[in-house]
Amino acid sequence: FDLEFVWTKEKIVGNEPELASLDTAPLGISGSPLVQDRGIIDFTRADGDSCLRARKYPTSSYQNLEKPFINLGFPKMGTTSLYSFFLCGRVPSTHWVCGKKGLWTVGKRGKHIQCAQCIKEAFDAGHPPLSQCPKRGDAWLQIDGTWGVRGPNGKSEPFQFFPQIEMLEEIVQSYPRATYLLTFRSMEKWYRSLVEWTRVPKRNREHQGINYAEHIKMSNITGSPTMETPPNVQEFSEWFCHHVERVRNVIAQYPDATLVEVDIEDPETPQRMLEIFGFKEKCWGHKNANAVLTDANE
Repeated sequence: FDLEFVWTKEKIVGNEPELASLDTAPLGISGSPLVQDRGIIDFTRADGDSCLRARKYPTSSYQNLEKPFINLGFPKMGTTSLYSFFLCGRVPSTHWVCGKKGLWTVGKRGKHIQCAQCIKEAFDAGHPPLSQCPKRGDAWLQIDGTWGVRGPNGKSEPFQFFPQIEMLEEIVQSYPRATYLLTFRSMEKWYRSLVEWTRVPKRNREHQGINYAEHIKMSNITGSPTMETPPNVQEFSEWFCHHVERVRNVIAQYPDATLVEVDIEDPETPQRMLEIFGFKEKCWGHKNANAVLTDANE
């Protein structure tokens, strides 16, 4: 599918760059009018769906949700909040780390294996993507990898792998009855969170001072912004929009799969999540703000 984006000049708060000014007519996806949303130009389809806003179906339409619950969203978009939510609901869950005693990442809690690593290794060996991780659960809330990994030669090497992009079709095909989650937030806030997250292990001296947005651009992730231009909110919004459209299109091909779209900034989200998943406690809350950085990514 092809998406057409048209942007207007919008000054972003803080040190973020301005968006380019275009004099062309304001047409969005499928030729529909663009909608101003959260201080940035939104991409709205002719049918009214936006790739920057979660679709809010009646909570009663979500019935008998099947496991596993798999988050296909991006890092810094509420993954820790999802993890806390499912743990609070007594659902065995994983978040970024899927086992210990691995050779890929060394953190404060000792050596551990990223979910992205064991998911990729399982797929490469011809197994279902989630089947080979040492720590498995019913909810997988961050499946992408991060930087600061140890390669086969024992030296630190950059590594960034997004199974939700590189293996999207294979994951949904392997789990055609699963419940998938896709999180949304303000593009400006998401981008600011990426550029402010610069925590890199001290041993990776060559990567010190590189923020998350820059690291994504360096990692050659399919469809992600490239190193041709400095990081900016425009290109990251476009990348996210393409991902949302692709996730929606792929899951729509599987009638037994369910997609739950979650706006982590919507004040109605706590109640909606409780009603959708049937938890008895008010478990939803925003976690892992940049003020306190942890090994995991929000």
